[in-house]
Amino acid sequence: MSLKTLMKRQKKGMSPLIATVLLIGFAVALAALVMTWGLDFIKDQTGRVDASTEEALLCVNQLDFKIEVNCGINATGANIAIDNRGTIDITALRLRKHTTTGAVTPIQLDYSLKSGEKKPYTDLNPLTDATKVDVVATIKGKSGNDILCTSAIREAAVNCVASP
Repeated sequence: MSLKTLMKRQKKGMSPLIATVLLIGFAVALAALVMTWGLDFIKDQTGRVDASTEEALLCVNQLDFKIEVNCGINATGANIAIDNRGTIDITALRLRKHTTTGAVTPIQLDYSLKSGEKKPYTDLNPLTDATKVDVVATIKGKSGNDILCTSAIREAAVNCVASP
């Protein structure tokens, strides 16, 4: 075989060894790209789950409050006292009044309640037509965000009879 024939054969195409190396390199680069995206995605999801778990633990472990309904205290017929027995401050309260007709009236209480503090709320709508009230507390998370603790709803029956 002459040198001329040998050179023509080499110009026809790439050797199988070079093609294999290029395919393996492409596969490794693609795998690295997918792994980088996957790790970022997993870290993001893990961070979100950690934050949700921390908020839930604050609501369950550190929040503890009690509702007391007092009938005949003022001209409206009743008032509510809320006792914060937990180790965390309450920044706001959402009260819902359930009536005998089945209506539910939400009342936003923008009062803060420090840990160990008990406050009466006398400026509420009349509770004489209410059958029960429930309260949801809002607390501050460790990062300073507001957490509405829907897993820690407290209820109290209202048995106030309107005076004639």
